[in-house]
Amino acid sequence: MRHVSFIYKKKKCTLLFNCLAMLELQDKFGGINDLVDVIYNRKTGKNGKSEKITDDVEAFNFLCEIIEVLSEQSSNAKAAMDFERPEILRAAKLSALTSPTEIGLLRQAAFSAIEHGIMQETDDDESDIDLGLLELQKKTGKAK
Repeated sequence: MRHVSFIYKKKKCTLLFNCLAMLELQDKFGGINDLVDVIYNRKTGKNGKSEKITDDVEAFNFLCEIIEVLSEQSSNAKAAMDFERPEILRAAKLSALTSPTEIGLLRQAAFSAIEHGIMQETDDDESDIDLGLLELQKKTGKAK
């Protein structure tokens, strides 16, 4: 299982897109493409232009709900493997504490968790994904 880790409010947080997360989010938001549209609050319209799906407040609340599901699955999976159970990022806490500059971080983390959850079916590498390290590698030109 590939957990995606990132730093939020000076704490390491992890997200996991597993089967249960997929089914739970699919019931609420639709398929994978719909889920990505919800994360970024954008959908390509019939005219080919990017359009908002909903108002910004509702979109942010949806993002917080998605993060909570992914965080809860990461916590449950780590506990099942006898690792220390990380704190679950609750939607209510995220909506109360997230600054405008952190919305991009949450979107990137949610998208990366989904992307790596799907990739794990074909990828043998079981290591966790550290978004901070990936960003540093991109900046220094040492990306794998």
